[in-house]
Amino acid sequence: MGKHFTIDADFWTNAAVADSFSAEEKFLYLFLCTNKHLSMCGCCEISTRTIAIETGLEGYMVERALSRLQKEHGVVCRDEETRELLLVNWIMNNWNRSPKWRKRVTSDISEIKSQRLRRVANAQLLKAQEESEQAERAGLRPGFRTNFRP
Repeated sequence: MGKHFTIDADFWTNAAVADSFSAEEKFLYLFLCTNKHLSMCGCCEISTRTIAIETGLEGYMVERALSRLQKEHGVVCRDEETRELLLVNWIMNNWNRSPKWRKRVTSDISEIKSQRLRRVANAQLLKAQEESEQAERAGLRPGFRTNFRP
């Protein structure tokens, strides 16, 4: 069975996306959120060339959009050496209280080659757990997140 990822409909109306992402950046970000290489923790080992082939974008367009997604929008962390890419807030946006889900995410984080990206993913998992616990204490439904975060 293939992987299935959900994209929050708020993506299109989120001020950060609607006001500052170009059409190219929106398309690339959606590809990154749904590509077959993506792990449950929001990380994938993928080259610019592979992204270009799978999206139909030119290599220079992919590189330019990835650079802006990382440096200007802060929604992607990349490690050029390991060719890994981590989606910021992926864990938060896909939070699930299931112990099996958490075990899989933790396992996927341990497989990230880049120590820097592994630290970022671990920090995001801890933040998501804390926010989920705070939401539960506030009487919100378990796993509730208050807004989509690109």
